[in-house]
Amino acid sequence: MAPENGSDTTGDNTNDETAPERLDSSGAPASENFGFHHREGQPSGESVSLTEEQLAARKKRNIAIAWSLIGFMVVVFLVTVTRLSQNVGG
Repeated sequence: MAPENGSDTTGDNTNDETAPERLDSSGAPASENFGFHHREGQPSGESVSLTEEQLAARKKRNIAIAWSLIGFMVVVFLVTVTRLSQNVGG
C-alpha cells in the first residue's frame, strides 16, 4: 500500500544518509564490531597457575608436535628428491 503523500517509500529512514550511525556500548560504530564484545582479546590481568601434571602434559604435547613437524618435513624432502631424480633420469 502506497503512502498518502504520493511518495513510493513507506516512511522509514533506514536508507537515509542523514540517519545517525548506530553505536555499540564502547562508542564504536556497530558495523565495525561484528557482534563481538568490545573487551575481547584484551588482557585482563588474570593469570592461571598450572600444576606439575599439566606442565608435564604440555611438554609431552609440544614434543609430539615437534616430532610430527620434523617427520612431515622429512617426508616432503624425500618426495621432492624422488620427484626431482625421476625428472633428471627420465
